[in-house]
Amino acid sequence: MILHQVSNRLNRFPPLWIALVVGTLLSCSGGETGTGLRSKVFAVGAITGFGSVHLNGVRYETADTTVSVDGGAGAESELAVGMVVTVSGSKHNFTNGSATHVAYESEIKGKVQSNNGTQLQVMGQTVVYGTHTQFYNPTGVSDWVDPAQIAADALIEVSGYRTVGETIQATYIKVESAQWTGQNMSLRGMVSSVAESGFQIADLSVVYANANVLLQQGQWVKVQSTQDITMGANTILQWPADSVDVIALSTIEAGSEFEFEGYVSSHDEINRTFVLAGQVIHYDEQTQFDSAAVGSLLNVKLEAEGYVRNDGSLYAEEVERRVRPSVELNAIVQSVDSASNSFSLLGQTLNVSFLTVFKDDSEASVRRFNLGNLQQGNRVTLKAYIDANGQLGVLELKRLEVVAADNNVWLKGELLSFDAGTGKGIVAGVVVVDDDADPDAGFAGNVGRTITIESAVYDSITNELTATKFSI
Repeated sequence: MILHQVSNRLNRFPPLWIALVVGTLLSCSGGETGTGLRSKVFAVGAITGFGSVHLNGVRYETADTTVSVDGGAGAESELAVGMVVTVSGSKHNFTNGSATHVAYESEIKGKVQSNNGTQLQVMGQTVVYGTHTQFYNPTGVSDWVDPAQIAADALIEVSGYRTVGETIQATYIKVESAQWTGQNMSLRGMVSSVAESGFQIADLSVVYANANVLLQQGQWVKVQSTQDITMGANTILQWPADSVDVIALSTIEAGSEFEFEGYVSSHDEINRTFVLAGQVIHYDEQTQFDSAAVGSLLNVKLEAEGYVRNDGSLYAEEVERRVRPSVELNAIVQSVDSASNSFSLLGQTLNVSFLTVFKDDSEASVRRFNLGNLQQGNRVTLKAYIDANGQLGVLELKRLEVVAADNNVWLKGELLSFDAGTGKGIVAGVVVVDDDADPDAGFAGNVGRTITIESAVYDSITNELTATKFSI
């Protein structure tokens, strides 16, 4: 057994932005004023696109970038949408920059204990998945197309954000194999208790001799082993460790900018601090909060931007709550306008931005799929939100394989209005004709409620959608 004592400088929450990159110091002028654009930046977040790396609204050029994957030398081709990474580099303006280094560290590579359809138990850790999760099954294991299909004993890789209670909100799940057969497994987590025979990470008991001498409660570690997990006394999962790395904290020099995305794991409203991406972040009356990020921030997904003060503390200038989708649909693309970052379907213009996550599930399977690859006639499924101007902003777009003669449309969103005289309502700007044979399932009396249109046909001449089956 090997203990790698990288550093004993500790933090209560996971140092996501470290990603085991030690000794990277970022410096720039700018001092304590907190004004203007700082050239040097340290950012943590999930990858949303390629053609360089897109992270937290910034497109980082990667021509001269080094990449590390799970502590070793890597390549950009090993990165994928959904992976939570650390980017160090510089910003040219508010939306463009250059990355000097991109580091990726998986939260888990391990064996699945169970799957209840909304969350996995993996190596004693609770992994929550959903619409926010990018699912990869590159070798087509068991023909799984959704994380809900993952079976016990499968070997998977997980990336995401730790939340209150050490739950992991998965942004990326990759199936390695249908059965664990002795491959190396790894886990990053916080030591919750220590004994002579080992230590605890969430619901996993790690067997490790002299742990009470070598480790401390509250440390963050990376554990690796090729040994199996077994059920010990009192139904506690036990895992003999081959090696343990204490995750070190690096230092961001005063004046550097930070951009962190994640879930708030602690919020002290009296002292005006919260913990995000493993770091204590300070705010005051000058900090700009969007309207959705007020009140208690505990367990809320946020993006915080700010700078490192002269005393080494992190100060947030802007705090934004990540937008949640309010519209979902599946339809055929009518046109694409790359110059304006938009496309149309169902007579509506939809806008893409740095928030948009692209994925190609068609036979073409373009890895670095983006708006430039989208074509008229493509079938897509997407999640969107309605912005302050009533426009549809796309959060996630997946291209699907087109099935011949399939003109059906699936739409979910708020019923904004209904005209009883014409039998027409409006959902996400689309005029929908109520043609359901069930009179009790009609639009009347349901304005303001979410409607799911499960079967409908779109008329491009009238720009109307005739719904034959829907639910409120």
